[in-house]
Amino acid sequence: MLSHRRFCREVFARRIVLIFSIALAMTAEAATDDFPKKTITILCHSSPGSPVDVMARQIADSTSKILGVPMVVETRTGGSGAVAMAHLLNQPADGQTVYAMTRSNADLFASGEIKDFAWKDLTYIIRVQVDPFILAANPNAPYKNAKDMLAFAKKNPGKVQMAGFGTGSAHHVAALNFARAAGIKITWVPYAGGAEATTNVLGGHVPVVHTNPGIIIKHVQAGKLVALATSSGKRLPSLPETPTYKELGANFEDYHWRGIAAKRGVPEQRIRVLHDAFRKAMETPSFKEYTSKSNLLPGYMNTADFTKLFGDTVDETTAVLKEMGLK
Repeated sequence: MLSHRRFCREVFARRIVLIFSIALAMTAEAATDDFPKKTITILCHSSPGSPVDVMARQIADSTSKILGVPMVVETRTGGSGAVAMAHLLNQPADGQTVYAMTRSNADLFASGEIKDFAWKDLTYIIRVQVDPFILAANPNAPYKNAKDMLAFAKKNPGKVQMAGFGTGSAHHVAALNFARAAGIKITWVPYAGGAEATTNVLGGHVPVVHTNPGIIIKHVQAGKLVALATSSGKRLPSLPETPTYKELGANFEDYHWRGIAAKRGVPEQRIRVLHDAFRKAMETPSFKEYTSKSNLLPGYMNTADFTKLFGDTVDETTAVLKEMGLK
């Protein structure tokens, strides 16, 4: 009799535990399914007006309408992205704070400029766009075109100063790759973002900027900058007179890319919600118009492919920097 009673109590207890577990799971799932309910913040590591800042604001505008909640961009410059990343990793892993990141983040992990985190501390939700690099000079620089600059650089190793986003960034690594392919040496002058670097070239503080077309085209059209060369495989429609790196004898083609990441540990369902919303935003007429007018290329990658690309880029850049003796 006692054994039977004990058996009944144990069965009852197990049922209570099971019911409680199911209730918890259903509550958690319901909470996830209701995501998002409040404002989502997109962190940006680059200065206002930079390509990644503009991308973040454009996609925030389109995505907020899809999700039905506000989406705001918060600028946190410093440490070549480390400041923004530290803030992201200090937030709850709930998907309410995400990060507008770029290929520069991968290159900075490779170079060791970002030391306090590992690239696997993030979840790479979606790649959004691809963007070539471009060289542009102040009209008062001692060279008026790319061939003049290359000739000057070969006679004066290290004397050509190039402004651009942080040391070890994608812009820096691409500039080093171009210099190696062209047989020259350059001196990199790092800034908090491409917009700030361009401002300093406009002011005559540095002769050349290595950045992305969206930042400099209006200044080229206004005669305030001279476009020297682009890293794309073909000449840009908006700058048909500007040669490619390959045309100058540097067998080198390269592109920047940008996307959205979250802190590792955000529930998979919430990552899917964010991914799908960003994907839909990329297909809106306003976002497509921005992409076209900014000389950008659609660069969609899903979470799995983007994660692989990021890891591969870290490995490839690490190898390049070691080969150059910079790591």
